[in-house]
Amino acid sequence: MAHSDEMKKSPVPALPLKTNSLLRRMWEAESYSLVLALIIVSTLFEVIVPTDVVTRLVTVVLQGAMLLVALRAARVRSQVLLAALLLLLLALAISLVVTLSGADSPLVVPKVIAVILLALTPLVIVSRIFRHLIVTVETIFGALSAYLLIGLFFAYTYAFVGSVAPPFFASAGNYTIKDYLYFSFVTLTTLGFGDLVPRGDLPRMLVVVEAILGQLYLVTIVALLVSTYNRKQQPE
Repeated sequence: MAHSDEMKKSPVPALPLKTNSLLRRMWEAESYSLVLALIIVSTLFEVIVPTDVVTRLVTVVLQGAMLLVALRAARVRSQVLLAALLLLLLALAISLVVTLSGADSPLVVPKVIAVILLALTPLVIVSRIFRHLIVTVETIFGALSAYLLIGLFFAYTYAFVGSVAPPFFASAGNYTIKDYLYFSFVTLTTLGFGDLVPRGDLPRMLVVVEAILGQLYLVTIVALLVSTYNRKQQPE
């Protein structure tokens, strides 16, 4: 991997004093295994748990924590981390107000915030891991985390498009974020079951972009990192 002095210069915001030493180490370490675990847990929670007032808000909190930890692991500047935190707090506040009011309106602003942060996070993770001097297991976990975040980004993009310019799918139905998550990862992995079909030029274009990006990512970035990791493990 390309040598860079940025790893030594990256800002490391310190946790407040008297925090638990394990929590401090987890925050200060570049732990993509933790990021990957949070992505899986938050996504499974959103898909498996029935949607109600409580689980809706818990999902926002889990995903917000996941994004903050991912951005922190990628060593973004403290100003970027603070801006992301403020956006996530805004999304949580809007979700709380809309959910408790019982309104049936789509949460457009939280979706926009999710799309913005989910577009930023995989980019900074990939940029960071390509600065690693040695490819480690954490580097591979970082690449896999970025891959899953790409799937989440397209899922929320589809949900946003479906909210502002319905319908997103050709068949009529009351689609939720669970349907968009399912469709996004089926598209990302190019499985193409055909049970959900995009309708219109914009949805079709987005689907094609995701399918191509998913394949290119696996055969370039992940394959390159895995092959480099294997060579590092072999004796000279």
